[in-house]
Amino acid sequence: MAQESDNPNRNIAAFLNNAYQREANFFTENRVHQTVEALTAIANHVGTLPGRKNLIWVSATFPFSIGYDNPAVRGFDNRELFANDIETAARALTTANMAVYPVDARGLTTPDTGATAKIASPFGSSRIASQPAFRPVSTATFDTMNMLADRTGGRAFYNRNDVWGAIRDAIDDSRVTYELGYYPQGIEWNGKFREIRVEVKRPGAHVRARKGYFALPEPKLTPQLRQAIIALSAKSPLEPTGIGVTVHVEKIDGDERKLRTLTNIDLHDFAMELKDGRWLGSVDTVILQMDSHGEIVDAFDQTFHLHLEAETYQKYLKEGVTTTKDIALRPNAIELRVVLRDGVSGTIGGTNVPLAKYFPPREGNMN
Repeated sequence: MAQESDNPNRNIAAFLNNAYQREANFFTENRVHQTVEALTAIANHVGTLPGRKNLIWVSATFPFSIGYDNPAVRGFDNRELFANDIETAARALTTANMAVYPVDARGLTTPDTGATAKIASPFGSSRIASQPAFRPVSTATFDTMNMLADRTGGRAFYNRNDVWGAIRDAIDDSRVTYELGYYPQGIEWNGKFREIRVEVKRPGAHVRARKGYFALPEPKLTPQLRQAIIALSAKSPLEPTGIGVTVHVEKIDGDERKLRTLTNIDLHDFAMELKDGRWLGSVDTVILQMDSHGEIVDAFDQTFHLHLEAETYQKYLKEGVTTTKDIALRPNAIELRVVLRDGVSGTIGGTNVPLAKYFPPREGNMN
C-alpha cells in the first residue's frame, strides 16, 4: 500500500501522493513478474507428471493489481490489473494440469478505522501519517485468488484465522480426482472466455473443476519471443519437464574440451498435425553452455521442420528421433543445458549436464 502525504498544501500533497503511488507500483510490478515467472517455472517442471497436481500458495499478498490499493489518491490514471500476467500463469498451470489453492496468510482481515501509523518507505525513510477515518477491506487480493483458483480448478482460502486448516482442506481436496477430457470443436479462437460446466447428479457432491478457458490461438512465435522463452528456461533453477529429454554425452578423444551430445526426441510429447497425408510439426533444439554464475556463455540452436509420411511417423514414434552435435566447450563453462521446445504448442523440456564428470576442474581455473 502506498503511503500518503499529510502536507496541508493540497498541491504538494497531490504531487507527493502521486510519487508515493508510483513508487509502490514499481515494487508491485516487480513482484508480479517474479510471481508469474515462478508459477510458470513450477508448471513447466512438473508438466510431464501424470494426473492432477495441486499447488498450495500461501502468501500475505497476491500482487496482480496496482493503482487500486489506495483509494485516497486522486488523479492517478495509470492503473493496471495485470490480467495478461494472470492469464499467462493460469495457462501454464492448466497446461500442466495443476490446480492452485491460494491461502491468504494474513488471516481475518478487518477495515481500517483510521489509526495513526508509522509508514516505512522501501527507500529507507519513514514518516507519521494519519489514515482516513474509515477504509473498507480491499477485495482486490480476494479477486485475484478467486480468479487463479477458478481458472485452474482449485479453491481460494481467505478471511479466516486458520492457515493450517486451509492447507489441510486443500490437501484433502485432492484425495479423489477424476480426469475428464474436453475437446472443443467448431469454435472461433477469438480470445473470448468460454465457459465449461461439469455437473453430477449425486446430492451433496461438489465439483471442483475449471470454470472455462480463453479461446486463445497459439501465439505467433517471433524471434524475440523465442529467445525470451529460451532465456527464461536457462535462468530457471527448475528443469522444465513439459517434454521428456534424454541426452547421451560422449567425450571426444583428444586434449580439447569437446563433447558429443546425442539427444533423443520423443514425438509423443509434440503436437503433430496430420495434413494431406503427412504429419507436420517443428522442434527447436537449444544447447546452452553455462558458467559458475548461471550465465549463458555460448549457445547453439537449430529448428527441425518435420514433414513425415505416415510410415516414417509411426517408426519415429516407436524409436524416437536422435540428433547429434559436437560441442566445443568454452573455458569457463561448467554445465550444459539441453532444451527442446515444441514449435507448435510452445511446450518446453530440458535437462542439465554437469561437465565436471567429463572435465574435472583444474586448480586455479575456476571462475
